[in-house]
Amino acid sequence: MGQKANSFLETEQLGRLMAKYAVPCIISLLVAALYNIVDQIFIRYTYKTLDCG
Repeated sequence: MGQKANSFLETEQLGRLMAKYAVPCIISLLVAALYNIVDQIFIRYTYKTLDCG
C-alpha cells in the first residue's frame, strides 16, 4: 500500500509537488511569524501599561 500511495512522488512534475507541499509550509511559517510579531507588540504594550520599566 505504501509504495502505491507514494508513486505519484516519482511521476508528478516538480512544480506541482512544490505547490502541493512547499507552499502550505511557507504559508504556515509566515502565519507563525506574524503571530509572534503581533504577540510581542501586545506584550510590549502591556509591559508599558503596567509601568514595569
